[in-house]
Amino acid sequence: MNFVTESKVHIYVVLLLVVVILNLPVPMSMRIKDSATSSYAPFQNVMTLVLIRCKEAVFFTMKAGEAYDRKVELESKVAELHMVIAQLQGMQVENEKFRRILDLQNRSKDRLVVCEVLGRDISGWWDTIRLNKGTASGVKPGMPVIDTDGLVGRILEATEHTSDVMLVSDRKSMVSCRIKSTGDTGIIKGAGIRLSGEPQLRILCAPNPYMADYLSVTSSIPVGESVVTTGDGGVFPEGIPIGKVGEVLKDSSGLYQTARVLPAVDLGKIKYVFVVTGRK
Repeated sequence: MNFVTESKVHIYVVLLLVVVILNLPVPMSMRIKDSATSSYAPFQNVMTLVLIRCKEAVFFTMKAGEAYDRKVELESKVAELHMVIAQLQGMQVENEKFRRILDLQNRSKDRLVVCEVLGRDISGWWDTIRLNKGTASGVKPGMPVIDTDGLVGRILEATEHTSDVMLVSDRKSMVSCRIKSTGDTGIIKGAGIRLSGEPQLRILCAPNPYMADYLSVTSSIPVGESVVTTGDGGVFPEGIPIGKVGEVLKDSSGLYQTARVLPAVDLGKIKYVFVVTGRK
């Protein structure tokens, strides 16, 4: 028997079974249907459970993707808010600085020229900064330079549109000073820039404490006392803050005392200064 003949036989058998089932009595056909349904039910339940689980997995995956996208979006917004807060804090600091500048200009009895710090000499020969104002703005060599916190230095050289300032921290700088509470006078000398640790730009380094020499050996000078300019010598106006006493030492000669003075102005961070060009 060939393949075609076998196929025909199978078809005839199937058709015969269908005809027989369709012509069975109703009770018997119902029993056959119930039996088939009972046999198929476990498989149907498994398929239904599988479909439910697949649907839940797809739903969970979609929700997880949405949650991740939302998390990334929120993290981006938080980063943006941190940046805005930092900018606002920087603006607040700048505004406070400008407010103090205007306040000092209004209160001062001297004529003040506001200058921006352009840079700083890092050669090591001089402890200086360069300003964006010069002789065209009335700035001349020898004029004192101050900050809203205190003394910065004096003009060393000036061109038409720039000028160089010798800072108080320079080893060649000398300023007549007075201990504010006791009245003792002396001479403030710069001690240079602290260059400890790894080599770095001098502009990022803090100055060493100033040294106040020739203080009376009999005076009791408390630590923390304010040190100001005396006004002697005609260079620096009287009463400009220089710093505070950090330590008092006796000179090796025993004739006078020396005080380490902590600077009132952070010379490594100054951005704007005033040149005192004269009395109002």
